[in-house]
Amino acid sequence: MFTTQNLAKRMITGIGLSLVWLSGGLALYAQPLAEQQITISAAAEPVPSLKYELRPTYFQRQSRDASNHYYRALLLLSQRQDELVQAYVERGEAWNAAPKETAEWKEMQSWLENHETILTEVRRAAYSDHCDWQLRLKDLRGTEALNVLLNDFQAMRSVSRVIQVQVRYDRSVGDFDDAIESLKVGYQAGSDTAKAPSLICALIGGAIIGMMNHEVMEMIQQPECPNLYWALSGLPRPMLSLRQALDQEAVLPLQLFPFLSPSETEDWNDDQWRESFVQAWANIANLQRGNQQKADLTQARLAAAAVVMRGYPVAKRGLIEDGYDEQEVEEMSPPKAVGLYTRSIYRRLYDDQFKWLRISQAERSRFKGDRIAALNRAKMAQAEVLPIVSMLLPALNAVEQVGLRLDRDVAVLRTIEALRMHASTNEGSLPSTLEEIRVVPVPVDPATGRPFTYEVKEGIAKLTREHVGNDGKLYIIQVR
Repeated sequence: MFTTQNLAKRMITGIGLSLVWLSGGLALYAQPLAEQQITISAAAEPVPSLKYELRPTYFQRQSRDASNHYYRALLLLSQRQDELVQAYVERGEAWNAAPKETAEWKEMQSWLENHETILTEVRRAAYSDHCDWQLRLKDLRGTEALNVLLNDFQAMRSVSRVIQVQVRYDRSVGDFDDAIESLKVGYQAGSDTAKAPSLICALIGGAIIGMMNHEVMEMIQQPECPNLYWALSGLPRPMLSLRQALDQEAVLPLQLFPFLSPSETEDWNDDQWRESFVQAWANIANLQRGNQQKADLTQARLAAAAVVMRGYPVAKRGLIEDGYDEQEVEEMSPPKAVGLYTRSIYRRLYDDQFKWLRISQAERSRFKGDRIAALNRAKMAQAEVLPIVSMLLPALNAVEQVGLRLDRDVAVLRTIEALRMHASTNEGSLPSTLEEIRVVPVPVDPATGRPFTYEVKEGIAKLTREHVGNDGKLYIIQVR
């Protein structure tokens, strides 16, 4: 369940996770690659080439807001969510491998029939031309900015489970057209969920997309599955757009602590600076308590005064180092000096973190300056007077790794489909190198900008997805 306490914990630990990753934490994942055995059948390019799509086309989309249908699906889900989740957890794996007409298969069929109304609403949502969740997070101020109820978005995971089971059912009866249609709905639901301006929503959307990628991997191993190379190539890149979520994360400190914005404090007197620190400390206390009990303002006033006086010498030195006139700094009240210093720390730390997301992972992997910057950030974070940045700076690189993992999933799937297409024109044989494939372009690894490592020995191929962060795998591929 989403609470501001959970979010605060995520944010407090976030900076540590980011700094470990940037400062060489990749060494933590130097363990052997996990292996996945894959058996495929040769499959030629569909006729026509774009017969299959994994997202609704422009022409298929209706002029309506998808969020209305998602909210209806969530309302229907709320009436039996516990039952749905319990059945999925207890029986989902059995259903995945259930042959047609077995007891497990009939159980899966009955379960889907009970949730058909949810699927109907999600299908309507997927075929809408826009999705506006109407959260308006940027208009909120104070801890209200963290109190928006995001339970609906957590429940989208359960909605996606219904879609996932539908894909498995369609696959079990050999109806690949319907399975692809269900995948199309799932991919769109994940993308729409990730559009909400929140990193939490982006992560939930990414989880849904990841579920669909998993189902594609399962499906392309079925003997009669059509080749989905061009359908996969039509998916958006990157799979997970973080722009709106990152924009919201960047302004969150300004919403919680107005004194961080120069335009808010231009005409403030000393009393206003002092009261802003009292409210800031109360907000911090509320975040740490999960807003279950409001902070006592008298206690907040005493705590804020102690923090200001303890941080005043540090703030004065910091402002002078930043170029402020020494006499001007000496004449500042302690709350104003600490406030301006905190603003400077916030801006430098946030900019230093967010700037790296303006270039690709492949570019960052070839440049070590971000690791040096990470060490500087760690040193600067220790100099904070108010723990604003330490609390709110999210694990941006960890979040981006989720999106990168999805892009790598699709690149691997496209590579396997290229292998299947090659085999269809070469008597079922795998190429000895990826360069031998001439029927379609072979994608590179989005994390490195280089081709995946590939080798063949005695008719069995090994495709290596090298470790980046905690993501890596060795695919062992053979043709039936």
